[in-house]
Amino acid sequence: MTSETLKIKVIHGDTFRVECIIRDYDKSLMDPDSHAIKLLKPDGTQQGTTYTNPTRKALGEYYQHIPIPADGVAGDWMVEWTITESGENTTERIRVPVVL
Repeated sequence: MTSETLKIKVIHGDTFRVECIIRDYDKSLMDPDSHAIKLLKPDGTQQGTTYTNPTRKALGEYYQHIPIPADGVAGDWMVEWTITESGENTTERIRVPVVL
C-alpha cells in the first residue's frame, strides 16, 4: 500500500476525502480482501466508527469521505488505513491538520 502526504488543512465541521492506491510486491494494482479506516484525534483516540467499505474508483484505487466533528479540536489528526490481503495486514497513517 502506498500513500501521499496530504497537503491540506481541514476546518472542524468539514468533511475531507482521503485516497489510497494499493499495490502488490510487484507494484501491480490490486484489490485487498478488506479495509479498516480509522480517524484518530490528536490524542490518539479513535473518533467515530471504523470505515470498512471505501468507494472503489478502479482496480487498487479507493477513497473515503471522513467528517471532522464541529466540536473537533485543532491539531494533527490521523487517518489510519489498514488493508488485509491473504491474512496479512498492512497499515499506513496519514496526518490531517485540523484548524478552527
